[in-house]
Amino acid sequence: MEIPSRALTVVVAAACVLLLLQALPFFQYRWVEDDSWYTIPAYTFMRTGGLRNPTFADTDAEYHADKRPPLMPLTTALFLKVFGITPAAARFPQLLAALAAVLLAYLIGKELGYAAAGAIAAVLTATDTFLFISARTVRPEAWVTFWGAVGVLLLLKSQRLGSGTLALGAGLAAGVSTVYHVTGLAWVAALFLLILYDNGWAALRNRRTYLYAAGVAAALVPFGLWLLSTPEATSSMYGRGQHVSWAVKLSMEWLRIRDFIGVPSQRLRLPVPLPLRLHVAVVIAAALVLLFRTKRVLFTRLVLLIGPHLLLWLYLVNKTARYFSILAPLLYLAVGLAVVVVCHTSRLRLAALAICSVVGVSQIIGNSLVLAQARKANYPLLQERLRNVIPPGASAYGAITFAVALNDRDYRSYDRTPFDYALAKVKPQYVITGDRVMLHGEGHGEDDNKAVRSAVMPYVERHGQLVASLDDPFYGPLRVYRLSY
Repeated sequence: MEIPSRALTVVVAAACVLLLLQALPFFQYRWVEDDSWYTIPAYTFMRTGGLRNPTFADTDAEYHADKRPPLMPLTTALFLKVFGITPAAARFPQLLAALAAVLLAYLIGKELGYAAAGAIAAVLTATDTFLFISARTVRPEAWVTFWGAVGVLLLLKSQRLGSGTLALGAGLAAGVSTVYHVTGLAWVAALFLLILYDNGWAALRNRRTYLYAAGVAAALVPFGLWLLSTPEATSSMYGRGQHVSWAVKLSMEWLRIRDFIGVPSQRLRLPVPLPLRLHVAVVIAAALVLLFRTKRVLFTRLVLLIGPHLLLWLYLVNKTARYFSILAPLLYLAVGLAVVVVCHTSRLRLAALAICSVVGVSQIIGNSLVLAQARKANYPLLQERLRNVIPPGASAYGAITFAVALNDRDYRSYDRTPFDYALAKVKPQYVITGDRVMLHGEGHGEDDNKAVRSAVMPYVERHGQLVASLDDPFYGPLRVYRLSY
């Protein structure tokens, strides 16, 4: 039975609304370290024209040049310039990218000839916990998802229509995803593998292949030249993982898998100590197995698009599960395709749809738990309280989390500014202590800020004047001290 296109359009529109209903509540709350880390270079560029982090010590390479892929801070800077330096302005671009990714999941399915599967993928993508988180944080995953999905869609159309222009656009999209985050390199490789699979070795004689490469080069060559302009800062940024062995990287991959299947941890606080997302992984795996048995070509195409990401992640030292949001449209497209196969070949239609519903509803419930925790982290209120205590023109020292709240003060963060350096060179007038990161660490289960706490808290208690106690249910029992020199 063919589903009318108008009905599918309604489903996709509902999926977009569903993502908005989840992502917008408490949109400015729970501002954390990563948000500041990407926002500081953005407003610094907006003010000075340079991408760098002035909250760090001048002995740190990022104080002079932040060599992360520049499109993320540049996009953020544009929105900050238009809407002001607020959490909402910094996060809004990622929400737009995530919304577009939901639509692209449907369009990719439709391009493959399975519009119903695309509609199912759109709904499940809208419920995906990691895309939901990406839509409300200042991190580049939503943009890598968006540009990668654009590249997939354009390449599929190029293959069907024989269009060199679309192949050029696909390469450009894959390259642009890399200029948001290095994980975009997997899109570059994945789309090239898809070209080889669809065309065989004849692809090497096809002009579309070279137009695809030209599109990639158009994005990556300027990026590479920009990196080479400051080799020391580039080496500092991208050389950190070279000292970590493959054995350690592989052993650490469990951290990503653990968070994906929902095993509780210091960062992921859940009511019961069970892998509450395990069923999501099982359904995706089962869908791929079914496609392998029934739709081998579709299975191979999906694996070629997904595989390079998983391999690249093995190399990277950052073991965050947030990277799974990059694959959300493809993973749920596999589920949608499997549902369509089941509906056409067996009597298990209702069971297949019920399983999809469980995946979607359970993730919505999980996202609601995230919102319930975010409700306690009222960053705009804390910003107001900090700004009332620390006057304009004053200098301050504390967690990088509070740098955006005090963006028009001379603020230094202990993340990359040792306290003895700050006392000798910066002489901060105010010091903020007692934040959750200083007290409990970065969230990996280790007390990795013990040295910071041991240096800062005893000193300010002996030599400073307590001017404010700002207890916060999320950010911690904050204490603001004034120092005199």
